[in-house]
Amino acid sequence: MGKDKYSFKKELSNDILNKKFLAEKDGYSPIEVDEFLDVIITAVSQNETTYFTLLNENESYLKSIESLKKELEEVKFNFGLFKQKFKYIKENDIINNAASVDLIRRVNQLEEFLSSKGFDPKKIS
Repeated sequence: MGKDKYSFKKELSNDILNKKFLAEKDGYSPIEVDEFLDVIITAVSQNETTYFTLLNENESYLKSIESLKKELEEVKFNFGLFKQKFKYIKENDIINNAASVDLIRRVNQLEEFLSSKGFDPKKIS
């Protein structure tokens, strides 16, 4: 009863349960043999359940891995597109853009101040 013969088939527990032994004079106690086989059947059944649970989990994980590999390839492709699209923008440009936003905000505040004092900021040259 090796691993190769059954390859973790569910029938292993049933084979143990239905195994018939030849009766011999001065043999083992049938009750003790049955109790021992019950212990073995329980252990094998639990192992089979665990095996098939792990097999299903493994299959699920393999599918997830394949899905994540495809997603990673898509992200790499999109990253390449963005990198190509923005290759001429330098880090200094981004900093200058932040400074430009601050400058625009300050100019807007000054225009509001001038408007509140009765001056039209668009007519000042």
